[in-house]
Amino acid sequence: MRKWLYFLLIIAVAFALSQLGKKRGGRSSLLKNISETIGIIVWVLIIVYTLGFMYWLYTEIFKR
Repeated sequence: MRKWLYFLLIIAVAFALSQLGKKRGGRSSLLKNISETIGIIVWVLIIVYTLGFMYWLYTEIFKR
């Protein structure tokens, strides 16, 4: 279970950094594209994390 918490922490930090970059005004187009890419990657990782966690929960509860 600890590996899931570390993975979630990494996702949260990446998302926070992405959101922090959006707060600043006057960014260059490159930084805006990087921020949007990080945001997309974080959302995909959240979905993968959720599916993986649900599978782990399923195997722990119903496979015993």
